[in-house]
Amino acid sequence: MKYFIAFLLFLSSCGTTGHLVFYHFDADKYDVEKEILNVINKDSAYTVPQKWVEHTKGDYFERIYIYFKKNPEELYQIGFTGDSSDWKHSTTSRLGLISVYQGEQFKYEDELSNREINRIENRFETDILSKIKYTYYKSQH
Repeated sequence: MKYFIAFLLFLSSCGTTGHLVFYHFDADKYDVEKEILNVINKDSAYTVPQKWVEHTKGDYFERIYIYFKKNPEELYQIGFTGDSSDWKHSTTSRLGLISVYQGEQFKYEDELSNREINRIENRFETDILSKIKYTYYKSQH
């Protein structure tokens, strides 16, 4: 039963809601997360504005939110798969680009066109991931 519950938590942490893409790193979650947060915190343009802060609250899972002001204005929700017991014992990590908020509701993979998904991935990779020291590879699963 314990393993079944853990499995359900894993599925719901990233992916069953329709993640856009996974990024795999040969570095642990804490190091990758620190790099991403440094990029976000270095430029206040990525900070979630007050008008959208309420949409970042109440999630059971650890999430990071990245704000983009222009072309178009949107908020990305990202999160690492697994939990703290996994993260403590692993030298690799998997980050999911989970959803995008554009002012109405969070949208997931099945609610976006392939063109829109490609645009979102490219923006995330160019504006955030290109500025961290860890390399990655992408997968859909």
